[in-house]
Amino acid sequence: MNSRDINEYLQKEFSGKNTFKQDQNKQYLGILAERVKVFITKQQANNKDYQLTLNTIIQNNPGGQIKINANLDMKLRLTYMKIAQKNNIPFTIIDHESELANSNQISVIYHFNEIVTQSIQDISNLT
Repeated sequence: MNSRDINEYLQKEFSGKNTFKQDQNKQYLGILAERVKVFITKQQANNKDYQLTLNTIIQNNPGGQIKINANLDMKLRLTYMKIAQKNNIPFTIIDHESELANSNQISVIYHFNEIVTQSIQDISNLT
């Protein structure tokens, strides 16, 4: 190992591991903020315009997934499950027993497994 390799190794060891803010992770139903394309709050979830906007966003940005808060009314959960099915994308219900669902005002997110190049969007900013 040459001296440059040793210096790089030591810098990595001393700087510590990269960590994400846990509060930020919880805010988006367990998804890291930089992977979220758009979110819908509990107050917005019943809005038909927002549902249509979400559908359009999914069609224009394929390859993502939907997470739905289990604390959302069953009828609304079914609405978002149908949006996912219609667009042939996976969805996950975040269990109502989990801390993520109980402490959260976010009901639905559309996210990706990689970093999204734009900032997170509240659905109300897109209609």
